Amino acid sequence: MKRGIICVLCAIFALCFSITVFAEETAKTVVIPFGDGGTVALKLVESFDNAEDSPSEYGTCTIENGEILLEGMASCVDRYGIKTPELKAAGKLEGAKYIVFSIENGSDGDIWFCFQPEVAGYGNVFLGGEIEGGRFILVDKEGNMTVETEADGSPETNNGRYGYTVPEAFQGYVFIPKELVCQHQQWDKPLFGEGKDPKFEAVGFNVYSDEAAVFELRIFDMFTAEELPEYVPKPTPEPTNTPEPTPTKAPANETAKNQANETGADTGKTDDPQKKDKEGKGCGGFIAGTAGTTGTAAWCVVFLAAACAILIAKRREK
Repeated sequence: MKRGIICVLCAIFALCFSITVFAEETAKTVVIPFGDGGTVALKLVESFDNAEDSPSEYGTCTIENGEILLEGMASCVDRYGIKTPELKAAGKLEGAKYIVFSIENGSDGDIWFCFQPEVAGYGNVFLGGEIEGGRFILVDKEGNMTVETEADGSPETNNGRYGYTVPEAFQGYVFIPKELVCQHQQWDKPLFGEGKDPKFEAVGFNVYSDEAAVFELRIFDMFTAEELPEYVPKPTPEPTNTPEPTPTKAPANETAKNQANETGADTGKTDDPQKKDKEGKGCGGFIAGTAGTTGTAAWCVVFLAAACAILIAKRREK
């Protein structure tokens, strides 16, 4: 009888373990909203949990808890050779049509963004600004898409490279077609054309602007995506006509209160400008790897409770 109970418990723990592993595997795919009711699946290829920065005299790069923070003032933030050990795993970039980053622009204005990875045999490469059909795509956290077909920062204005605009306060994802990656000064020749998978040894970023004075860009995760589905924009909400309220005569005590307010008398009510909502890492829930964790724990509790019930029943039979 004891052997049977032990077998039951082992089976339960094995099932819990398999569910946990399954949850971890499926959590590597993140599904985000895309347009009116659509979605896009992203495959996580680098969480930056073990990423390491390389020294640079342009701006500051801080990597902590899987988050890259690029900061600078006036000049630019320029980074190459950020080590990405997860990205080097075999097959990570196979079939990738887009390189995707989840980001948050906390700068005091629009910025120009350039992805500059390290490619074996080519050194550092950049984003082309003269590639036919080239486009840079932004999808905010609500699923609204913006497509930029031209770079706003040119080599003459952007430290010798092209850059694409990320609006101030933007939170969401940037989609970079693999064909937009090119060698320096070969701005019209894709490095990874049709049938070629991108291969990166390390990553780097350049942040600059002709508008912002303070740069603050957070990069959370790196993904790949296949072909995007058809984009259907969300309908524009129609304005509502609110009827004007009919004026009524205020009571005498209300009139006195209004007069006191007009003369600067203290009514005891003040606004706190410091109160504001704060969002965590990943732009409102972009952290891959958290999905399924709570569900797994709940299943384990259920199975363990069942095991305890079986054990108690067996003992009562004695």
